[in-house]
Amino acid sequence: RTTCTLGVIVPRGSRASEVGVELSGFDYLGGTKRATCLSVVHRPSGTRVGGDLQCPCRAEDDDLLANWELKDLAGSTEKERVVLVELRKVSVADNVVVWWKRLFKGEDEPEVDINSIEDRVQGGGQSFAEVWNEAEKMFKEKLRKKS
Repeated sequence: RTTCTLGVIVPRGSRASEVGVELSGFDYLGGTKRATCLSVVHRPSGTRVGGDLQCPCRAEDDDLLANWELKDLAGSTEKERVVLVELRKVSVADNVVVWWKRLFKGEDEPEVDINSIEDRVQGGGQSFAEVWNEAEKMFKEKLRKKS
């Protein structure tokens, strides 16, 4: 809900000192420093993942440095490792969740079906429009009863 995690597979035996994770394209919104680009590089293998972010992420000093790690990839027969980068989403308003369909801009980038995210479905599976229409109907009925 408040973060997005990117996993980049790197070869077995990789060490954190061989990985570079960098945010760039900074701006500010409401006093919050944001980044619009992300780059993850594993120097020995030449693995590079990055680009312009579909949505900006938080970029305060403590937002990135403490939020990436290198772990063994569970179930990998090649004993590969994975760089996990956790990006903190920028809050547009209190109690508002922004669901990202994709991490990077571009039509060729993989997309998540946000409608299939269990936490996203509210109101017993009703769409926002259905809930709004029902509330509007109830409101109009109340007004009629008062007249």
